Amino acid sequence: MRIRHGADAVWEGQAQSLTDTSAPNADVQAISARLAHALFTGFPGESGRTIEVK
Repeated sequence: MRIRHGADAVWEGQAQSLTDTSAPNADVQAISARLAHALFTGFPGESGRTIEVK
């Protein structure tokens, strides 16, 4: 996700999930909610920081 002000990016963030799609907990809505929560917790956060959420 990139938030822009004019032509300049003022914030960028990325989230990804490694999920076995055949697993019983591979619920797209639940995974999307977890990714969004992880991405925006502590928004805007520290520049260049990478976090891992399990």
